[in-house]
Amino acid sequence: MPPPSPPDAFLKGFRALVKKGKRFLVASHLRPDGDAYGSTLALALALRKAGKTAVAWNPDGMIARFAWLPGARGFGGPALPQGRWDARIILDTASRDRVGKLPLESHPASPIVNVDHHGSNPGFGDLVWVDAARAACGEMVLAIIRGARLPFDREIASCLFVALSTDTGSFRFSNTRAATLRAAADLLDAGVNLGEISRMIWENEPARRVGFLREILRTARFAEGGKVGLLWIKPEAYARSGARPEDSEGVIGCIREVAGVIVALAFEEAPKEGIVRVSFRSKTPRLDVSRIARQFGGGGHAAAAGAR
Repeated sequence: MPPPSPPDAFLKGFRALVKKGKRFLVASHLRPDGDAYGSTLALALALRKAGKTAVAWNPDGMIARFAWLPGARGFGGPALPQGRWDARIILDTASRDRVGKLPLESHPASPIVNVDHHGSNPGFGDLVWVDAARAACGEMVLAIIRGARLPFDREIASCLFVALSTDTGSFRFSNTRAATLRAAADLLDAGVNLGEISRMIWENEPARRVGFLREILRTARFAEGGKVGLLWIKPEAYARSGARPEDSEGVIGCIREVAGVIVALAFEEAPKEGIVRVSFRSKTPRLDVSRIARQFGGGGHAAAAGAR
């Protein structure tokens, strides 16, 4: 069974852009995760295989954890390639400021396509599809590729599988729905090697991250009778362990997975920026952490959100 199609008006507009355009920028949010990387690479690959020029780009560039993905070698950032874009496609980005200024200021006359699954997304852009019911933006990109009849092969499917797997915690989180598993089955039918990709995602951590986790777990605290778990990520943790910023991805899971914890919070100090980033995770549908994040200018999903 194919994934549910995008809205007719969106799909019609997207097909028109692809038919008319030749050069596309495909970008995603700051501090990208597997969904951001997988979605941008997949759509850029599909456009290239359709004979278009497409650049997958992120303000933070490519990180080692996902450098093995198909198309990663040509991934752009932080510098933005010069030239005119026929469309700027922004994926998995809850607000304009989360993608940085460069893609928004580059050739401002070209349309912005906004595809996202964050319910807090205000709907910026000229062609918009926001669907908070989707587990990952990669699920939406699959539907776009299918609906727009773009090329689809094992390379593209592998990128999209990473998007789905990382945003659902390997299909463990409550955002996993029947449509998500149907999309995953579609990707497996396209030749995705489940064992190999799962190993690269979940069993491929650098040794330095062990020392980083040791530093972070020393800060663990519990409140409200163990229902709230908290972690602090300080600059010294990076210095002492030799870790890199991308090594903090997913560390909140260490406190979220503790029995009895309903809400997990991770605070990361960023002295150079003069801010503290806060990640929120909820294990119950009764508590929507995106509502808390929005009070601090952030956003996200009911079960996973962030602010700074």
